[in-house]
Amino acid sequence: MKIRGYRIELGEIEAQLGHHPSVRECVVVVSEETPGEGLLVACLSARAGASSDAAAFKEHLRKKLPEFMVPSHIAILDDLPHTPNGKIDRKALPTLKALLARPSSKSVAAVAESELEKQVLVVWKEILGKDAIGIDENFFDIGGHSLLVVRMHRRLKEVVAKPVALTDLYRFPTVKSFAEFMGKDDTGGLKASTDRAAARREAQRNRVRR
Repeated sequence: MKIRGYRIELGEIEAQLGHHPSVRECVVVVSEETPGEGLLVACLSARAGASSDAAAFKEHLRKKLPEFMVPSHIAILDDLPHTPNGKIDRKALPTLKALLARPSSKSVAAVAESELEKQVLVVWKEILGKDAIGIDENFFDIGGHSLLVVRMHRRLKEVVAKPVALTDLYRFPTVKSFAEFMGKDDTGGLKASTDRAAARREAQRNRVRR
């Protein structure tokens, strides 16, 4: 199967994830809830008493597989649904929307404090479609993926004054780390939205005149 131009072997991802000592059962599916955006989603159940950290499972896969084969979202369920003959029932798995709506395993107590953190957090919530995000949560661990990174990049360029490179979002994948990076010097911080709107209107007028 192909996703975003890459050939993906779901069985290979399941095999590598299943090698993690904490994984009891796992299954990888492609969510196509958003038209044209096939996303890899892994659902697993952990062994009794084992660690159940989605971020740790992603890191395990990154050591074994190329980034494009690492699921965008890993959901840890108490048990996976099964068919009467004992096989994992893929059709009975929760939808990606339902999985993303579940409370994060991480605490979201860390709230935005600076004005820049608050504005960046607004963009994150908009792009990810989530109401509650902690500033220490990793974008790629709570539903982020390469297509959303591009959207995030476009929006953040409208919010911060300092030039934003696409790679910055991979280097600083939390609201806190990104805001700290953007605010390191006097060129960081927020842009006035009115100035941005005026600049866009002026650019449009110039194009019309040409």
